Amino acid sequence: MTLKNKNPLFSVTKQENKKIYRVLGLKITRKNRFAALSAEITQNRVENGELFAKLHQALSKQIVDALSRQDIVKKELGNLNNEIKSLVEKQNKLQEALSKSTDLTVAAINETGRNSVGSIAAQISRMSAMLSSELMYSARQSEEATAALENQMASYCQTLQNSLFSNAKAIERASEKLLSDFQLLTAETKTAGEKANLAIKECGLNAKDGLLHLTEKLTRQTAEISASVSNALKEQTSGLKSELTELSKGFSEKQNENAQDLKQKIQKAQTEARQNYQELNFADLFHDTTLQTAWLKDKSFTCFRGAANYSFLYTLFRVLDNANPQTILEMGMGQTSKLTTQYAAFKHPEARLDIVENDKNWIDLYSAQLAKGDNIRIHHQELEFFTVNGIACRKYADMTPIVQDTKYQLIVVDGPFGADQPQPRTNIIGLIDNNNLADDFVIIFDDAERAGEQDTIRKTKQKLSEKGIKFVEDKRTGIKTQILLLSESRSFINFL
Repeated sequence: MTLKNKNPLFSVTKQENKKIYRVLGLKITRKNRFAALSAEITQNRVENGELFAKLHQALSKQIVDALSRQDIVKKELGNLNNEIKSLVEKQNKLQEALSKSTDLTVAAINETGRNSVGSIAAQISRMSAMLSSELMYSARQSEEATAALENQMASYCQTLQNSLFSNAKAIERASEKLLSDFQLLTAETKTAGEKANLAIKECGLNAKDGLLHLTEKLTRQTAEISASVSNALKEQTSGLKSELTELSKGFSEKQNENAQDLKQKIQKAQTEARQNYQELNFADLFHDTTLQTAWLKDKSFTCFRGAANYSFLYTLFRVLDNANPQTILEMGMGQTSKLTTQYAAFKHPEARLDIVENDKNWIDLYSAQLAKGDNIRIHHQELEFFTVNGIACRKYADMTPIVQDTKYQLIVVDGPFGADQPQPRTNIIGLIDNNNLADDFVIIFDDAERAGEQDTIRKTKQKLSEKGIKFVEDKRTGIKTQILLLSESRSFINFL
């Protein structure tokens, strides 16, 4: 008769009122008790090895899959960088087209002195309208491209984060499953040893010590295998997590860097497009406003490179034509001198005009193009240098012999050369301090978009406030910027 036993490793039968125990089908006797236990241990080892091999194979496949996804992400990053480069190249081509259009416009404007004024003005208006439309369309394209690129970058980043999160979770699940399986195997092995020990005890066999020794050895070996696999899994998981985290961080930083760089380039291009559009508007205003002006006999102006731009010419013309200053000081000789000398020669012969310039060769070359009159004086004045934070700054040497006690109603601050200086063109501050400013005054600063000129303007306003002189401020912007400081009596110029 065979008794019921839930464990298939063991069986119990009765024969002549004696229980006969079998382990793995082998009858337990004094001769075969160790053979039975050895067979059981061998079987457990084989099962342990097979289970470990399967789990290791599954985990290796998941790691390979994760690395494959990582290569795909790197490839997508490369594609994204190529798209960014392509967009930057398109933006550069657009900027070249804008520069060419501006040069063509300037060339057309310079033809004013040789062709019909009305025909040229009409041509300029048409070109202005066409370029204005092109600039607005380009600005919209730049904004749409920026939005599309930001959405695409966000999508790539989200995809990568989801992939990294999925890989990390899969590795954690595999590691937990492997540890769980080994813990279950250890428990089953321990249970088997306890069953075998009980069977031997019931048979009256005196092999308990031997069985315990083998069981402990098997348990210890199983625990060592489990610990080894667990440590290997933890190292692989940790390494992969670190690599994926570093990749995600690097991708995010590169994404932000590329996005910021592209955004700055697009914003710069849009700003330049707006400035060119405003400059063309001022060019139209200047030509339309001066078209019937009798005293402006020479209407040929070259607004190129460092010369005065059209927002400057238009503003200066409106001040001369409407404020009618009687005393004018112009620091720096150039295109604006064509306006001031014609004003003093043909509109207001009683006015006094002093033009100060440090370059003698430039005076000899350019003064031939200017209107002449006894009330017009061009002064060659040497430079004086001073240092600010280790950087040399220029200003005209003592101007007292030139200005004497004259109170100027219009002062143009456009010299000497002021680029890349922390405090350029500071003579205006000394003129205010020496009371060379009339009660009804206009001060025009050119190149006011530069940091150095902005500092000089700030100090000028501070000096006016210290002397209790009230003033208002106005700003004009084309491809360059002008700042106007006006006495309250001349505040109407803001509306011209």
